[in-house]
Amino acid sequence: MTKVRAEVVCEDSLYIVAQKHYFSDFLYLGKSEEVSHGKEKPAILADSVEAVIAAIYFDSRVRRSREIYC
Repeated sequence: MTKVRAEVVCEDSLYIVAQKHYFSDFLYLGKSEEVSHGKEKPAILADSVEAVIAAIYFDSRVRRSREIYC
């Protein structure tokens, strides 16, 4: 379980998912992040994927989130 968690919350893995699903197209950022190309930053994109996974988890519990991401 620890290895699975480490892979899932790995910034590199989440960044790849964000790129694959065009998360940058759906981000609303503050002016300073827009100016500094925040939509291209791996940390911001990885955090957005993590937030979506958490939202799915809280909205429909573990079973549904596993169906979508596993």
